[in-house]
Amino acid sequence: MAVASNQGQKIYALKSSNQAIHSTLLQGLQLAADVRVEIANALAIGQEVTLHEKDVVINGWSGSGYVLIDPDTGAGAYKISGGANGGVYLGWGAGALLPLALLGIIVGATELLVIGATAAVIVPFVLSLILLTVISMAVLNAVDEAESCFFTGFALGLGAMLNAMKLGTLTTIILAHVVAFPNVLGTTQWQTCLNIP
Repeated sequence: MAVASNQGQKIYALKSSNQAIHSTLLQGLQLAADVRVEIANALAIGQEVTLHEKDVVINGWSGSGYVLIDPDTGAGAYKISGGANGGVYLGWGAGALLPLALLGIIVGATELLVIGATAAVIVPFVLSLILLTVISMAVLNAVDEAESCFFTGFALGLGAMLNAMKLGTLTTIILAHVVAFPNVLGTTQWQTCLNIP
C-alpha cells in the first residue's frame, strides 16, 4: 500500500457504508481479475477491504496488495496478488526445522528404548512429533501460486540447516537442484520468490 501511495495511486477503503460505489469502483480498477473477484466476494459477505487502484512493480515483481477485514471480529488477511504472501519464508522455516524434528524423533525413540518412559524422554519426543506434524501440514497446504515459493524456501531452509549441522554435501545437492533443476521442487520462479531481478 505504501508503494502504491508513494506512486500517487488512490487508496480505497470499501465497507458497508459506501456499498453504492463498490461495483463501479471494482470495474475501474487495473488489478488482476482473480483479485477483483476475491475482493467482490469479501465485500458480498460484509468484509471491509482496503486496496489500491492498480498493480505496482517492486524488485521485478508486479502485483497488488490488499487487506480484508471482518468488522465483527477484527480478523484480517493481508494479501498480495498471486497468493505467495511470504511463502518462501514459511517454507524456509519448515525446511530448517525438519532436520531438528527428525533428529528429535530418532533420539527420543532411542532413549525410550534404552532409558524407558520418563518425562525427560517423553516430552521432547512428543514435541518433535508435533513439530513434524506442523511441518507436514505446511507442506501439504502449500498450494497454487504460493507453492513454488514455499518449496523454494523449504529447500533453502533445509540446505541451510544441513549446512549448520556440518552436512555440507547434502546442502550442495539440495541447492544445486533448486538452481539447476527448478522443476524438481516446483521452483520455476525461485528468483521472483527471493526478489532477485
